[in-house]
Order: sequence, then C-alpha cells, then structure tokens
Amino acid sequence: MLAKLGLVTKIIASVLAIAVTFALGFWAAKQTQLVNEADTSSTEATTVEAKSGMLQREYTFGMTIETPLTSVGSNLTPGIVTEVGDTQVKPGSVVYRVNNQPVYGVQSEVPFWRELLPGISGMDVTAFQKMLKATGYYKAEPTGRFDNQTLFAWRVLQKANQGENLESVPLGMLVAFPVLPTTVEHTDSLSKGKQLAGGEDLLRVPAGNRQYYLSLAKEQLEFAPIGANVTVSVNGNVLSGVVTQNEPDTNATTTKILVAQANGKELCDPKCHQLPVVSKQNYLAKVSPSAPVEGIIIPLATIRTNAQNETYVIDNNQQKHPVEILGTNQGLAAVKGIPVGTVLKLTLEKGNENGVGSK
Repeated sequence: MLAKLGLVTKIIASVLAIAVTFALGFWAAKQTQLVNEADTSSTEATTVEAKSGMLQREYTFGMTIETPLTSVGSNLTPGIVTEVGDTQVKPGSVVYRVNNQPVYGVQSEVPFWRELLPGISGMDVTAFQKMLKATGYYKAEPTGRFDNQTLFAWRVLQKANQGENLESVPLGMLVAFPVLPTTVEHTDSLSKGKQLAGGEDLLRVPAGNRQYYLSLAKEQLEFAPIGANVTVSVNGNVLSGVVTQNEPDTNATTTKILVAQANGKELCDPKCHQLPVVSKQNYLAKVSPSAPVEGIIIPLATIRTNAQNETYVIDNNQQKHPVEILGTNQGLAAVKGIPVGTVLKLTLEKGNENGVGSK
C-alpha cells in the first residue's frame, strides 16, 4: 500500500514538474515574442540633418626627412666652452662662447682666414660689416674697409654681449655660414664645460636640399599615387606638397615615395631654416590620394540600397529620396540628390533592402 502511495506521489510530482516547465517555457517564449515585435514595429529612429561640406580620403603614414650635413669651419679658439648658443642662428648670433668670449655667426661666401684690423679691406670685412648692420649697430652701407664706424659698431656689439672691449676681431671669433638665418646641429664636441684644443668641428648645417619620403609596402602604393597631396607638421610648421615619384628603397620589400612642393621646390621652402638639423628623423604625414569631394555630407548609415542596387535615403516623413554617392570616408558620404537641411533616418527598413553603412 505504501509502495503504491509512493508511486502515485512520484507521478504527481513529475506531472507538476512538467507543467511548471511548460508554463515557464511558454512565458519566456511570450516575452521574447513581445520584445521582438516591439523592436520591429518601433517608429523611433535616430535622425540626422544633411549639411553641405567637403569630404576627403586621408591616410596616415610615417615620413622620413633626411638632411645632408656639412661642418661650418673649425674652432680656432682653445679653452673651455662656457656657453652653447641656440640652434637657430641669424647674423650676429652668439653661436657659442669659449672662456666666456662670444663667437659670432656671419653670412659669408668665404671663410674668415685672418684677424680683422682697422684699416684693412676685403670681402671678409664686407661680410663683417653686413653682420654689424643686421644687428643695427652699423648705420652706413658696407664699404669693405674697416673704418672708424666699423670699429664703433664692433665695440657696441661686444658690450651688448658682455665680451671684451677689443680693437680688432681675432681669428676664430667669427664663423662663416653660407646662408643665414639657418638651423645648426651641435656636434658632440660642443657642450658646456668641455675643453677645446682647437681644430674641432663644432657646428653642422644643411649641405643641400633635404629628402622627404614615405616607405610603403606594395599593397599600400594605391594610397599614395603620383600627385597625391601630402601634409606633415615639423616643429609646428605645417609643410604641404605632393607625391612626385617613387623609387626602390634600400629595403627590397618597400618603395620610397618622394614628396616635394607641386612647383618642384623643396617641401620646407621658405621655412627650411626653421626645421631641426638632424641627419635623419621620422614624422607622421597625412596623405590624400584624391581631390576633396564637395557635396551634401551625411552618415553612411542613412544610405540604403534596394534589389536593383539603387541608393536612396529616407527622411523623417518616411519619404524616399534617390541619391548618388560622390565619395566616402570614415563613415561619412558626400552625395547629391537631396537639399541641405533634409532630416534623415538612421534605422534600417525591414525586408530585402539594406543600409550601405551596415555592410
């Protein structure tokens, strides 16, 4: 009797368990059905307003700038370096000090090879006078002769830079630069506190045009074709140019993409003197392979295609508008076919029609 009662109890428990499981399953299915219906029938949609603008494809690549360098004269003043000048040099700049005596930068086609004394004449004196005039201390026109006005201006310059009151310009106090202003590189021999014996190369300047290039793999070449626009920022200077040619790189797996101004000038012109003088340095450049596209700018997510592969958009009044895509970049599209100010829906329609932005 007890056995029968236990069997009946088990049967009842099983039936109840099945009933509870069915009820829970039916509730879950019903809730899922309700959620799906709410999603598909919702009329709420994110909207965006079409605006006029310009779209441009842009890629970022590493750019290498190589600068050929040459030494500017040799140090002729033995002693201790007491000051290292700025890397930006203009006429009359103190490029360094030895034993606290300033050494000046001068633009000159010929190196300074002798002591400059009152009464002498020559091209070196003319260059010296031009430097004094650039500082504002020499008021006359350069004559090439070391006269009293030249000596007066020289004394004023020395006083302004806490130098000795000298009657002449000893050999070694002037450094000839082919072009000023310019940027210099200080060699390892030029550092504060270092002892100089004389004959050291202390300053280096560009010895010709820099070379600007991208090193790209074969599959990247399509993003930087000949004529592509390139911009790079170097020490706050934005340089703009175009891809001019490509040539095999020293690395067999890459191609060197050369960049210059559209007129053929060096990319940094006329700001070359503001660039750092380093034999090789890398920067990030932006490359635009095609010209900017002007049109109505909208998100790609607003564009849909139908079975005939025709593109269109839907406004907030559920009206369809055919559009032609002029260009795309980073989730945006430039199109024509709708007026500025059109409010567009971002949600996708049901059926076989798909949003372009979702692909």
